[in-house]
Amino acid sequence: MKKNRLCLTMFCLFIFISCCQAEAYVEHQATRMNGNAALAANANSGNGTKDDPYIIENWEIKYATTNARAGLRITNTTAFFIIKGCYIHDISDSINKDMRGVNLEKVSNGTIMNCIIENVEYVGIQIENCVDIVVFNNEIKKNGGGGLIEVYNSSGINIEGNNIVDSKKDSVLVYEPYGKGVSVINNKLIGGGISDDGVEVNTCSKAITSEAITYMGEKTNMLIKGNYISGHYSKGVEFNEHKVIGVIVAENIFNGDHFSEDDSSGCEHKDALIVRNTFKNDARIILYFGENFKIYENNFLDNTRVDDNGTNNIWYDVSKGRGNYWQECTIPDTNGDGVRDGTYTRNESYFQGTIVDLYPLTAEFNPILQRLLGDFGQKNQEIPDNKIDFEDLMWFTIYWNAYQANSSDIRADIAGSRETTSGQEPDLITQKDGVVDFEDLMIFTRMWNWYHKIYN
Repeated sequence: MKKNRLCLTMFCLFIFISCCQAEAYVEHQATRMNGNAALAANANSGNGTKDDPYIIENWEIKYATTNARAGLRITNTTAFFIIKGCYIHDISDSINKDMRGVNLEKVSNGTIMNCIIENVEYVGIQIENCVDIVVFNNEIKKNGGGGLIEVYNSSGINIEGNNIVDSKKDSVLVYEPYGKGVSVINNKLIGGGISDDGVEVNTCSKAITSEAITYMGEKTNMLIKGNYISGHYSKGVEFNEHKVIGVIVAENIFNGDHFSEDDSSGCEHKDALIVRNTFKNDARIILYFGENFKIYENNFLDNTRVDDNGTNNIWYDVSKGRGNYWQECTIPDTNGDGVRDGTYTRNESYFQGTIVDLYPLTAEFNPILQRLLGDFGQKNQEIPDNKIDFEDLMWFTIYWNAYQANSSDIRADIAGSRETTSGQEPDLITQKDGVVDFEDLMIFTRMWNWYHKIYN
């Protein structure tokens, strides 16, 4: 029992030290790696397989030149690789004015993580004609006229958990996702008053296939979920002037930023799902041409302005009997079912159209629908509070130690093995196995990191 307690303590200490430890950067010139052989020749370690990817780590690239397109450019590769812990900054080109911090073109199986990319003349990260790329937990800021992250004609792109701030253009621009799609999840998108859009979907017109992203039973080529979006002088999320079909915008916080379509004539925007978002501090929804949008379980705070000049857009879900939360109108609810009595209507001055919500909600919708793994509640009460905080860490430790003394006490059993656990935080799919072990600790750690990245 003492050994297991010591192991838990040492493991937590190891994680703390690992998170705080930083290695010195090693200076590099602007580098292009064309093909798997060049990737192997330049990597710090690895053999390019899924289990042992090539590692490009702790590089610092800073330069001004007319001889390269990017600080780090990788093209025409299929081997697995990870770019991590790099510092790429002050990248400029005195002639072409189109420098990238990182440029991936015709690449598959790559990850960019834990990097700082700043003060790049044109685009921080540009991904072109790529498959299965992850951009995770980076600091991407103060880049130039192209924006911070651009994705073109790509499949299986996951942009998650990044701080994306102070661009002179869009924070994230996506053009024509297909196949496994593009997901923009759990990022902080902070415009600082100078960025154009938080997320701009320029075109999304390819057919949705069986391998597309799934959210709430709906499939999509473009998912924008769980982001904090604020400070963009144009829009928080925009569908541009081209064809945009079947995009899902869910669980985001729009803090003063709008969701809007481009108002150019000839736009074709259809079948979007706008669900479980929070709009506050003068954030708005403005629909010019939208057709067959489904808009429900959103929180409209501070008397949010909503304009709808589209066609067949529905501001509620009939099958669930649920609409949206309108802060200014929540009563009466005589039967206490959480749905206000009667229909709610809005008539805005811009389009002079009428918005009808048949099932207006009486309380703000919480996107965390079920108990989070590792949420033990407060003060030893088995009542979840939708947080993973120090109280949960305390109770997890107490329950862990209780199991060492009595193997029938499995209150800390929150998950099965890693092999049988699937999905992404917070929606991990697992099954308890009746044992309290390091598998449970690993799942708790994942949930802790997810919660504090998003909500701190």
